[in-house]
Amino acid sequence: MVIHFHQPVGNFGFVIDKITDKCYEPFLDVIAAFPDIKFNLHYSGSLLEWFKRYRPSMMDKIKCLAAKGQIELVGGGFYEPILSVLPPEDAKGQIEMLSGFIKKEFNSKVSGCWLAERVWQQHLAEIFSDVGIRYLMLDQIHLKYAGLKGKDLYGYYVTEENTKTVSVFGADKFLRYSIPFMPVEKTLNYFRKIKKDYNARVVSYGDDGEKFGAWPDTHMLVYKKKWLNNFLKTLRKNTSWLQTATISEYMDNNPPSGSIYLPDASYQEMNEWSLPSDALARLRVLQKQLKEKKSARLMEEFLRGGVWKNFFVKYPESNHVHKRTLSVSHKITKLNLQVSGADAAQLKRARKELYKAHCNCAYWHGIFWRHISLSSAQLSISTL
Repeated sequence: MVIHFHQPVGNFGFVIDKITDKCYEPFLDVIAAFPDIKFNLHYSGSLLEWFKRYRPSMMDKIKCLAAKGQIELVGGGFYEPILSVLPPEDAKGQIEMLSGFIKKEFNSKVSGCWLAERVWQQHLAEIFSDVGIRYLMLDQIHLKYAGLKGKDLYGYYVTEENTKTVSVFGADKFLRYSIPFMPVEKTLNYFRKIKKDYNARVVSYGDDGEKFGAWPDTHMLVYKKKWLNNFLKTLRKNTSWLQTATISEYMDNNPPSGSIYLPDASYQEMNEWSLPSDALARLRVLQKQLKEKKSARLMEEFLRGGVWKNFFVKYPESNHVHKRTLSVSHKITKLNLQVSGADAAQLKRARKELYKAHCNCAYWHGIFWRHISLSSAQLSISTL
């Protein structure tokens, strides 16, 4: 289980404070009562910085769980950037920044990466390898796009670029919709089903942590009605055939299912949102026709929609901000070879501001973030 927690650069403090009370802190309190249930937790650097400044008790709770070995902390880009659209030196810098922060604050070594919005391009394999990333979590749809089907999805695969490798797990789609919204027993029945039908040895779940208390009505469901507590109790009762593990633990004891190359893709909705509006309308017509012919499975596997970078075509204001960040990045790289002393310290600060402007929430419309994110990115760039 990989749970991802993030708040965008520039979000209002009172918003993060409320979400911490309703979601982030109660989640840690509940899982702490089940030390035998393992989790992989990813916190973006922007959220961890906020915890450190305003809610240090959260840092203490995370550190305690990590020290006990109940959680594995997952890395990624510090300010939750779309890594595939950054210059390689910036992508590596963002990952190393978060890995270094986790090592310093929690005394934990980072082996994995949460890929923001699951935007994958093959060259990322080399970048991850260069900065010591061993694995990442994508969606099962990424694996299906590469031609895999049902029985092949329950394991992990090794992909490479220029002989540099990283392992890929596919997050199960059913679990993303069932947790925490369906009764616990339905999720347990699904585990039984894939074990029986596919002889599945492992199933991966990866999703947003805000579903555990911050989404509408979920605080009541997850904590007041005790969905999370009941889910963990159920896992504990079924340990004769169902165990939890951190990803590193699983990889240490189980070989990969094989090798794979993945096409450029994000999750299905993101692929579709990136299309021009008229192209998306044509795609909807085709999807409807295929559904009427009961070809929904083939539609999912072979109709990918667009690619994430076309958000820069669809939304010129996003393209403008992105290209400004590239310009600033090139200037910082050039200056890095020329400065020292006090100027080097200033350049380090400039680089951090640049990294803040990479925060992905500013660059695509989605359905979650407000315009404050775009304003934050523009502000970060203007300070340079």
